[in-house]
Amino acid sequence: MSDGFAKDLSVIIAGRNEEFHAQTVADVFAHAHADTEVIAICDGGMPPNTGITYHPNLKVVETRTPIGQRAATNLGVQMSRAKYVMKLDAHCRVDEGFDVKMMDLMQPEYTMIPQMYRLHAFDWCCNNCGHTTYQGSQPEKCEGCGENDLFKKLVWEPKWSVGPTMSWQVDGSLRMQYWGAHKKRKEVRRQIEGGLVETPICVGCCFMMERERFWELGGMDEGHGSWGQYGCELGMKAWLSGGKLVTNTQT
Repeated sequence: MSDGFAKDLSVIIAGRNEEFHAQTVADVFAHAHADTEVIAICDGGMPPNTGITYHPNLKVVETRTPIGQRAATNLGVQMSRAKYVMKLDAHCRVDEGFDVKMMDLMQPEYTMIPQMYRLHAFDWCCNNCGHTTYQGSQPEKCEGCGENDLFKKLVWEPKWSVGPTMSWQVDGSLRMQYWGAHKKRKEVRRQIEGGLVETPICVGCCFMMERERFWELGGMDEGHGSWGQYGCELGMKAWLSGGKLVTNTQT
């Protein structure tokens, strides 16, 4: 890595009792093309029955006392020595070469997010007849044979049929709302063709910026709460500081 940085990118994956924490960590390593490390923060201890597999670019931290997602993200960034940092929820799949695609379009004043698809993480599958039911709460019995012998079968694929989400807005209570109509505007269609769409706020499940900028913006505000309202905080800090919050439509 040039410019005196130890890594290109640190991906901070913080979660508390997250079922797919290990799967998300493995997915990042499977699709990263740059010199990317993962800093996994297991808030309140390791999640049950989900061992995170060793990797030379992996750091795992357990907090015995839960500290919350904002504090966990700040802790991960403190451990980073990379030029860029990315926060990623612990139940996500990423695109092939996601890190390079985002860094290629990054500017110092950007907070960048990828466009988002719904994740089809698993199906409920019947051991008796093989019938499957889409993810959600466990059914009381199999819809195919009526037996109650079900297990989770990992799918881990995007729902391509639903289409990507790339912009969000706030309502009168400062809560995040999806903004599907935004991408129909002419100026937004031009932005999509250029690879970057400006958005007021985001969901908060994933974002990337320069590590130095993260601290210039004050890190994640732990006084704002422990888990929620990530997207509003990111959007307002980006725009009110003279920067931009942009969705990378290439990944």
